[in-house]
Amino acid sequence: MPDRVPAPFTTVFRASETHKVKRNRPTVSCTACQKRKLRCDRRRPCGACETRGHQATCQFNPSSHDGDSGSNRQEVLSRLSKLEEMVKGLADSSHQDRSIPPRDELADGIDAMPHVSNAEDTTVYYGSTSWAALVEGIQGIQSVLEAKPPQAFQDPDIVFGDLAPVSINDIVNCLPPRRETDRLISAFFNSKFVALPFLHTHHFRRRYEAFSDSPSSTNVLWVSILFSVLSIGAIICRTKDPSVASPTSMLVAEPQVYMAMAARCLVSGQYTQAKVHSVEAILAYAHARNVLRKDSDPILWSLYGVAVRVAQRRGYHRNPQIARLKVTPFEAEIRRRVWFTIRSYDLFFSSQHGMPPMVHEGDCDVDIPTNLTDDDFDEDCVELPPARPSTDPIPILAYIYKAKVLPTLRRINRRALGVRPSTGELAMELSEALDEWYKSIPPCLAYRPIKTTAFTDANHTIMHRIMLELIYLRSRGFLYCPYLISTKGWCYERAKSMDLCREAALRIIDIHLQVDEETQPGGRLYEDRYMISSLTLNDFLNAAMFICVDLTETEDVSSHEREARINILRKSYHLWLKRCDESSDAQFACRVLQAILKRIECSYQVLTPVGDPLPRHSALSDSGSFETAKETFAMNGNPGDEFLFAEQCLDFEDFPSLDALFTGMEPYSWNSVTQLRQDEWTEIRFLTDGQA
Repeated sequence: MPDRVPAPFTTVFRASETHKVKRNRPTVSCTACQKRKLRCDRRRPCGACETRGHQATCQFNPSSHDGDSGSNRQEVLSRLSKLEEMVKGLADSSHQDRSIPPRDELADGIDAMPHVSNAEDTTVYYGSTSWAALVEGIQGIQSVLEAKPPQAFQDPDIVFGDLAPVSINDIVNCLPPRRETDRLISAFFNSKFVALPFLHTHHFRRRYEAFSDSPSSTNVLWVSILFSVLSIGAIICRTKDPSVASPTSMLVAEPQVYMAMAARCLVSGQYTQAKVHSVEAILAYAHARNVLRKDSDPILWSLYGVAVRVAQRRGYHRNPQIARLKVTPFEAEIRRRVWFTIRSYDLFFSSQHGMPPMVHEGDCDVDIPTNLTDDDFDEDCVELPPARPSTDPIPILAYIYKAKVLPTLRRINRRALGVRPSTGELAMELSEALDEWYKSIPPCLAYRPIKTTAFTDANHTIMHRIMLELIYLRSRGFLYCPYLISTKGWCYERAKSMDLCREAALRIIDIHLQVDEETQPGGRLYEDRYMISSLTLNDFLNAAMFICVDLTETEDVSSHEREARINILRKSYHLWLKRCDESSDAQFACRVLQAILKRIECSYQVLTPVGDPLPRHSALSDSGSFETAKETFAMNGNPGDEFLFAEQCLDFEDFPSLDALFTGMEPYSWNSVTQLRQDEWTEIRFLTDGQA
């Protein structure tokens, strides 16, 4: 065979051998950033290593690719030493409680604190018992963990259901014209009682302008916040100016439309992944739902529970300085306000439904908000200015005093719902703490009747005073309610507790009478009647229910005092009767109050107007609805005979007996009345709505 001719150019360009290109540029990143393939800021130590607490292992070696055995050995030993310390700390924590070290010890090189992983759109908080905090100590596998495999599909949302993903066109098409959008946003922020304290006015405006310039580049979770704000703004504008809701005005959509878009943005933004704006977006949506609905809503309780968990994932329950969270002073204050909102609504909605709250005081170390307005601090502040004095009734001051009493309220709530009997010493301790807080309220926020309030006081100040007063009165009722129903007969503790609870309930009903009068046309609060939420109405309803218990349980009372309480109950009945057309809770209140008045053998004489009684007819069963029944009675009866209307159309023959309603209640809580209200009302709705 002839000799094989060699391939051309192989002897010239050495194509048969691997050509190695030597790196000419010097290495400027630290060894840790090289392994993670991150951009290094070249500080010593660099920002990435400082964030993770690995200052000791942050080394710069130009020949790191070739391998320096001495430096590599030192780095590996340092890693193993740190991992050993973390595992040892985890083992020790299972045998004894670990307290937060003093701040001067936090500067040590040993990092035994929880870890916070910072990414482009997610900040996830890892506690010391999490395996993720241990894994973060092993730098060698961090690059593998950061390369997450793509998800094949997105799991359906179990809170909001199967919602269609939102697109930029959907968002833009749902927005009203720019002028109307500005008006709705302005209405939200100008309503100081409804505006959320963690939405900073100037920060929100800058975000809003950026969104207007480039909607596609805006975080979809922040867009959810925007639509929640628009929903609340639409509610406010429609309350103040009914012409906004007229058919001729098509510029502003219904509040429910904006709420639906806010929910779609929440799901599309994957709020459960604890991303930026996720906590604020959940709270804004729940707040809009609360403003819109006047009846108790168990969905709200669930939403705030979700907000608690997502906020804990982001470390909102921790003090940034102690937990080493890299946040600015502005972000730290906003986080304090967010966590205050979560704490308060988690407690109040849990109490409304007779359930224990999710937040435990022992798990949180974040401070309460600072007494500053939005004009006092912003994103560019190096440190927060000194707090304002407690002399001006600005909204944040009311929230601060609300935050101060939350630990006491949570203890009262857990005592009321506890499965084990409580002690009188604990009741006295909580009573003293509650009274001490009440006395500390500054004069500018002290309660006063609406008619004696200065004409220059803003309506939101009036509502903040009422809010603090109701917190105090309601808490006294919760505190002494365990002594009201006793199997040992009447005793001194029970009599004293009954007096204290009755006094609180009568004062709450008096506030209810004032609020109802001022929210009528021509009243001081008429244009701002949207400020009355389901939580406020729940306090009024609980007070009426307690007077019912008082009248059915108390026997050694004079006829004069008994008649006075019956008159108070009659007034409360009249207030709830006026709301029956718009509230199912009000219909329940009318039924129970009517039944109580019947039981004390005064209902017919008290409720029937002077003159010949109208012929009795089953208006509700014939017409099929409460609204139609009222119209039928208006045509057949005399105008203004509201009490007789309730006597005739609210048929109580199928209503459970009062013995079944009020006897056999567990003696641990005023919430037992509220819980019975939910159970019995379910049967009442079946009896009434089932005929439609």
